[in-house]
Amino acid sequence: MVAERDEVPGFNLVGLKRRGFPRATILEIKACYAHVFAGGDPRPRAAAKLGGAQSAEARRFLEFFAGGKRSFARPAAHGAEEPAAD
Repeated sequence: MVAERDEVPGFNLVGLKRRGFPRATILEIKACYAHVFAGGDPRPRAAAKLGGAQSAEARRFLEFFAGGKRSFARPAAHGAEEPAAD
């Protein structure tokens, strides 16, 4: 989810729930999101976590970052922390 130019406001938990994602998948994607955006270049962080992904959705999320050729928008300073549990 992107709001301002080059800023990611946070993890879109509501959107995933509305789309009917299972709770376990949402929690896994949320953990991947926190890992990828923990700091530094997201490519190697995503590639390192890719082998441990259980769901196809989490793998797809990590593959997007691991295989990216361009730079990525970063979370805002207030959204850079690990997303809170629902």
